Amino acid sequence: QLAGGIVGAIAGKVFGFSDIRLKTNIEPIEDFGNGVKLYKWEWRNKAKKLDVIIRQNRGSIAQNVLKYFPELVHKDQEAGYYRVDYLGVVKKCLT
Repeated sequence: QLAGGIVGAIAGKVFGFSDIRLKTNIEPIEDFGNGVKLYKWEWRNKAKKLDVIIRQNRGSIAQNVLKYFPELVHKDQEAGYYRVDYLGVVKKCLT
């Protein structure tokens, strides 16, 4: 259910902006035991100017994922913020 919610919320986008610098009022929701945590947050105004799905306000934080699975985090060269491969995160958390 959780994995389906994350995948559905990103509506087919694999790499979504997930940089902590774009979020505020961050609260942990769940710890998957592999270092990756699930959070809820509100988007900062600068995030709303980027290609983010504003209603997507639960998921991972790129800097957290970067510590444990750096291959799932990519820096957007144009915007300068981190993006996360959410499908990859879901796979890591379910295995």
